[in-house]
Amino acid sequence: MIVVMVCNVGKALLMFLITFVLKDKPLITIGDAIDSFLNDSDQTTRGLCLSSKKSIKAGKFPQYGFEMVKDYDAALVCCYEAMSIQLKNEGFSKDWKADPVKYRSSVERWFSAVTPARWYSCLALYFCCMLTVTILLVIGVNTANYNNNGVARSALEFINLGIGAVTPDTLISGWHLASIGGTTIIASVLISNIPQMILSFLYLLFNGVFTSMLLATEWSDFAHKRKPLRVSDPIKGQRSTYFLQLPYRYAVPLLILSGILHWSVSQSIFLAQVATYSKDGDLVDNAAISTCGYSPSVVALTMIIGTCLAFFMVLLSVRRYKRGIPLAGSCSAAISAACYGREDVDSAAPLQWGVTSPEGEEIGHCAFSDKEVRMPVEGRLYAGAMKMD
Repeated sequence: MIVVMVCNVGKALLMFLITFVLKDKPLITIGDAIDSFLNDSDQTTRGLCLSSKKSIKAGKFPQYGFEMVKDYDAALVCCYEAMSIQLKNEGFSKDWKADPVKYRSSVERWFSAVTPARWYSCLALYFCCMLTVTILLVIGVNTANYNNNGVARSALEFINLGIGAVTPDTLISGWHLASIGGTTIIASVLISNIPQMILSFLYLLFNGVFTSMLLATEWSDFAHKRKPLRVSDPIKGQRSTYFLQLPYRYAVPLLILSGILHWSVSQSIFLAQVATYSKDGDLVDNAAISTCGYSPSVVALTMIIGTCLAFFMVLLSVRRYKRGIPLAGSCSAAISAACYGREDVDSAAPLQWGVTSPEGEEIGHCAFSDKEVRMPVEGRLYAGAMKMD
């Protein structure tokens, strides 16, 4: 209890420091990033308005014979310097833009906004958990049947055993731990709570996947409708962040499912203490036997809920983003490239991404603007360079 109290006091102090002492402006939301790059434009990405996360990470600029390295910040500076030297030698003005590229709208699915590493880690942990739970459920059912004189129970009989109920047939035994003593209680508590810790990690991974997909959805909407930025420290005209960091129609069901999962896991395996009493109701031994119990029916329920959550995530991941703005995800270089444009943009006003250059120009430019914009035209050139006379 003392350890828990100390940890809670530490968390409270950290939250106080972050809220009232630290005055930094971290880029928490996509709106924070857009607001930052509009008010302090990044010269290293000017003229690359059609860059996507995929093209930035590929790091290939064949028109300059240059490839970026994995250190994106340093690489962008190198890229800028290399292109400046080459363009100057070719007779371009120093106020260059990147070579014009043809706009090609593509259909991106939601799963493309999530990095492969995040997908692999999330799915790997999920399938490992499901496989482990399946094996333990089979062992638990067989053990319960064995303790029932080898007579197989029906599904209804397993349900009738109760939720989180301590019964002789569903107590874990034979795992070579002492059954009496303080060490046994601690070991049983740790074992029964390990699934909770794993579930918390899994929830964070699932939440990260949902956050990446929905962040890209918010980004793609800027190409189709004018809307204010959602920022962590809003001023008049801007919107505040979601309380749960996700749109409520996704955050609330996810939070409810997470709560149900934590409850079902707590009832799937739990601490059990068994004391022996005489037929007269007198305690035979002051030392109770400590172990873990399990509820096969609740284990099966946990698997069903986990499967539904994974199915919901996969179902969302195959949805299509709207055509228009190149997918940037959380790639700061791609976001910076999409924001580079006019310096008089009011970031507190509703913004939209599109063609900001005058109509009729051979080579156009796309950026965020508080004024009227147009959707890029398929096959037209954007972000070009002008030669000196």
